[in-house]
Amino acid sequence: MKAEINANGYIENYEKIKYVLTGEITERNNLENRVRVHVCGDIYKVFIVDFGNSNIQINEPLLNTWGIDKATLYKVAEANTEIETPLIKTLESELTELGKLTADEDDNESGMLIVTTQEKIMGAHVILNPRARMMVQRKLGDFYVLPSSIHETLCIKKKKQTVDDLKWIVKDINETQVAPDERLSNNVFEFVDGRLRVVR
Repeated sequence: MKAEINANGYIENYEKIKYVLTGEITERNNLENRVRVHVCGDIYKVFIVDFGNSNIQINEPLLNTWGIDKATLYKVAEANTEIETPLIKTLESELTELGKLTADEDDNESGMLIVTTQEKIMGAHVILNPRARMMVQRKLGDFYVLPSSIHETLCIKKKKQTVDDLKWIVKDINETQVAPDERLSNNVFEFVDGRLRVVR
């Protein structure tokens, strides 16, 4: 759990604030006035000051106040993200916790893992963390990434289902289970040479 920090007196002091700079991923319709980096397809990485109990979106005027450029922000946010402890659990264990499966059914038959933050909030960016990616690969081998929402991604073992079926699943989940402002993408992704790519 991140420590809760009072923003008063801190936000303009880069040396104090740099330890709580982090990133999150979002889609192209949620970028207004935000410092961002294109990840791939319709996904962008944006940056926040994370106070635990609240956060502040980072824009160009704030960078100017701190006297840093976007490259420095990206480097610091990446370093902070890499030391986070990701939450990785089977889809079945999540459904069991929600009372939708019994313990006897919790066997990861789906071959899916949920990847997010410990708080399960704004955690889709965690899959970009090399440590999280390695943890998923140890469990699944080669895998696809399904953008469940801005809060989490689903990772599924390759060859478990066809890409066309996975695209349908992502689109159906977005349309029926995810609020419009929390949707991330209708694409299916994979990692190629350590970089996220859209599966064509």
